[in-house]
Amino acid sequence: GALALGALVGAWLWVLLSQAGCGVPRRLRPWAFAPQTVWLERCCLDRSTDELKAAGLSSIGRYLSRSGGMIAFVSAAYFTDLRCVYELASFCKLHRGAQLSERLLLISLEWPGVLSPLKRAKLTREEAAWLDGFRCGDARCAVPSERAIVMSAVREVWGGDEAFEAFVRDELPPVLAESKARYSRQAGRVMYEALDAMFGG
Repeated sequence: GALALGALVGAWLWVLLSQAGCGVPRRLRPWAFAPQTVWLERCCLDRSTDELKAAGLSSIGRYLSRSGGMIAFVSAAYFTDLRCVYELASFCKLHRGAQLSERLLLISLEWPGVLSPLKRAKLTREEAAWLDGFRCGDARCAVPSERAIVMSAVREVWGGDEAFEAFVRDELPPVLAESKARYSRQAGRVMYEALDAMFGG
């Protein structure tokens, strides 16, 4: 009991000291031993000062270019957040083509459960409207300084607001529709796996 408790406390201290950057070399931090790293935008951007927040937001494109996959929980509110839409559009632009559907998964918490008979494979009129009328000027940002940083990146990558807005309106609806269709097919996969587990060899 005492040995297990000591190991647990040791592991906890290892993680805390690694997060704080206190005396643990990068190569010896817990996540250095993982074959894959999960980057959570909400947790991984340091917003403690304006300078650190600006540096983190300016580096989003670099993080996305090094990401092998992306999962986003989308909603009407998600598509009114300029930073969220910029991140999603940037990932789609970087990974355009046949492999995008393998790398990107969009999930709405409003979709019925995978076994629900009420789920639909096609976008509803409301879901299509999330993107149909997208305009940078209507999208919100937490603080004015964040808007300036994101819009600077938009203009650098797309060349202007209108090109970015057209990309969002034209390119993102099929991506959302593909994710919803894949989600709707999950019921069949779940049923098959359950039957295979019960009666398979």
